[in-house]
Amino acid sequence: MPNNFTTYAVIPSKGGLSYKDYPNPYGLRAYKTKNGYEGEMLPKSSGYLGPLQGTGINKNQVMTEYSLTDEKGTYPSLVPTLSPEEIKMVLSGQITQAIDKKAKEFRDSRLEQGLSPFYNEFNP
Repeated sequence: MPNNFTTYAVIPSKGGLSYKDYPNPYGLRAYKTKNGYEGEMLPKSSGYLGPLQGTGINKNQVMTEYSLTDEKGTYPSLVPTLSPEEIKMVLSGQITQAIDKKAKEFRDSRLEQGLSPFYNEFNP
């Protein structure tokens, strides 16, 4: 019996998996290695704030995170330290310097504890 699963289905730039997909409803994340994004694709989780409805440029999308990247790597912007107004801004695709600062501070505190900046049900 042929395998109908193709690696194309999990390429993030080609749409990856949506939050409705099974077995992992939140898609996959490629972890960066020294040679680029050739690392293992690991399941995303529900994020720190759970699935939220996007607005603006993210309308009709369910969002569990909105990743940002700097010289230290990729980190989530939907973090528990945001105000309700800042969460609304991220859901619409608007990232202010204040939001980015909070996200980086949250990321840095997680890294100092030896934890991933991203939420994981097994290591929240």
